[in-house]
Parts: sequence; structure tokens; C-alpha cells
Amino acid sequence: MYTKTNEQHHQWKGDNVGYEGLHQWVKRHKPKPKVCEMCKQKEPYDLANISGEYKRDINDFQWLCRSCHMKLDGRINNLIKGDNNRKRDKRGRYK
Repeated sequence: MYTKTNEQHHQWKGDNVGYEGLHQWVKRHKPKPKVCEMCKQKEPYDLANISGEYKRDINDFQWLCRSCHMKLDGRINNLIKGDNNRKRDKRGRYK
């Protein structure tokens, strides 16, 4: 049975894809390495966007361990400082 994928599928959104849809697409196309792409020590759990633009480009994402992802996003500094008053966007990320 042939299933249409990507541009051939009737629900393909191209660059208008949402946050979850884009992460699912990247997970299917970017193999998960055995170690974090940043520290090269721990097992990666998070698929992190590099540019913050959320483009449909697998090179704009990297597999990171939770610690490296939090450092990259600036969340680790807020935990250390105890800054709970920072604003978050709709997805829960710090602005």
C-alpha cells in the first residue's frame, strides 16, 4: 500500500506547520544520536531548536540532554537565581 508523504499528502502544511508538527517531522528525519550533541556525555532526551525561528530544516535542530537544553534556553540560570517572575510564552518557554 502506497501512502502519500510530505508534499504529496493533502494535509501537508510546508513552512506553516505548528510547533508540535514540526518537532514530529524533525524526529522522523533527524536520527537520535547516542549522546548529547553539545556535551557529548549524556543521553539526549530533547530536540532543541537552534535559531529560535522554527524552520523546517533538520540542521536547525539538535538532540540535547536536559541539562544542555536548559542551559541553551537560559532556564538553568533562572533555577539557580530563583527568578520565578519571568514571563513565559504560550508554549511555556521564557521570553
